[in-house]
Amino acid sequence: MANIDVDKVRFSPVRLREGYDMGEVDGHLDLVKQTLDALDRAVGSGGPVPGALPAPRFTPVRMREGYDIGEVDAFLAEVATEEARLRRLAGRGLAPATSPQTDPVVDPSAPAEVVDVSAPSQPYAGADGSSYPEVIRKESSGTGALIVAALVAIALVIAIVALF
Repeated sequence: MANIDVDKVRFSPVRLREGYDMGEVDGHLDLVKQTLDALDRAVGSGGPVPGALPAPRFTPVRMREGYDIGEVDAFLAEVATEEARLRRLAGRGLAPATSPQTDPVVDPSAPAEVVDVSAPSQPYAGADGSSYPEVIRKESSGTGALIVAALVAIALVIAIVALF
């Protein structure tokens, strides 16, 4: 059984400093829950093992509510450790049949396509070989910087008007 309860995890919201887009993080957590549940079933029944979790991609947000980056990254490191543990318990080294970026966890009642490989997969393997998740940040549009600059300009005008 998974040692992580994804339904109970809570991240601190941030507004004034950079955070991860809440919708994207919540969507990835749904995928994490599905994958860990499928791994639990595979460990318990010897059934098919789902493909590895894709590397998460979150858009950084500023000046609107987002999740604390450090908390999300720390939780994803725990998820990677738990996913590896459950895969070892399943007793197989399996890889998804397609790219991990496009291979979602499917309905467990549907027939699973699983490809057996000789070496166990290492989820969230970074370029340097570490197992810490490498979160790939999407490029922001730059509108956050424009909003901050506009707010600073407004604050300066208010301060100048207040002095006179």
